[in-house]
Amino acid sequence: MKIFPKLLMLISLSGISTVTMADIITGQVDVTATVVTTCSISGVKPVGSSTKLGALNFGTIAPAWGADLIANSKGTQGIALDLVCSLGAVANLTINAGTHNTAGGSNRFLKIESGGDTDADPTLSTIGYKIYRDKGLMNEYGIDPTLIALDEFGKATISIYGKIESNPKQSKRKGEYKDSLQVTIAF
Repeated sequence: MKIFPKLLMLISLSGISTVTMADIITGQVDVTATVVTTCSISGVKPVGSSTKLGALNFGTIAPAWGADLIANSKGTQGIALDLVCSLGAVANLTINAGTHNTAGGSNRFLKIESGGDTDADPTLSTIGYKIYRDKGLMNEYGIDPTLIALDEFGKATISIYGKIESNPKQSKRKGEYKDSLQVTIAF
């Protein structure tokens, strides 16, 4: 009989600890994300305040050459510019005339790094070149903005091909010729 009062006491203690819910509190948590209108070039990292996008390398050439020289920004001579933009963005590409265009216009020139400034004839220390959007060298990049055709995913590949026209008669000075183009993508 002593077990029964203990069992009864245990049952009544468990009844005391039972809680009934009379009120419910509900609420919401707002979750947001904002996609900004932007474009980026995949695989390219800034170097200081500038970004190195690639290189056009015409290679080692003779003082005079009989055929056009072609270089592109893909493969071993540089990189393709893989552009990714927010959907709905409109992007324009501008490539300036280079650091050695002192006469204005869209002419671009490679210039010998040292010794060419003393030439009476500056054509001996410069090499003119043109840049194109296509491998067939039919669509030249001017210095005016060019609309970039983005696909339905906001992507585009920008290719840059370079051409130095044949120069079979006029020899150039020995040395390394360079130029630097400023590429701007506005969106």
